[in-house]
Amino acid sequence: MKIILFLILHLLTTLTAESICGYCQINSSYCIKSLPLQCLRLRGCTKLTNDSLFYFPELSNLMVLDLSGCKLLDDRGLFYLEGVSNLLFVDLSNCKKLSYNSMISISTIPGLQYLNIQNCPRISRERLYCINQIPYLLY
Repeated sequence: MKIILFLILHLLTTLTAESICGYCQINSSYCIKSLPLQCLRLRGCTKLTNDSLFYFPELSNLMVLDLSGCKLLDDRGLFYLEGVSNLLFVDLSNCKKLSYNSMISISTIPGLQYLNIQNCPRISRERLYCINQIPYLLY
């Protein structure tokens, strides 16, 4: 049974908060680091911490990341996203602790096409010049 589960997990390309938060301690995201994920939607996951993002650079196939409404995330956690080079879509809306410093980390993702930072009150529009190159920016 463990071998079958291992094989199924390694075929996953999409994972959502609904399917993982109750079964795995997100605060030790080691459990997802070796999956070939292209899409990770952790919207509103209450267990997601800054340290949870430590293994995200190992998700080399990841293109879509939804962290919207993850209340525990702040600038320190987004530093780990600098190593996720294939990201095209990032949703950080309603992450109330994020500030301009997290935008510096986001600006290093080379192919980022879409960024949603709506309802992030600590990110001021005047200081968004570091991410002006992103084609679809919602703030």
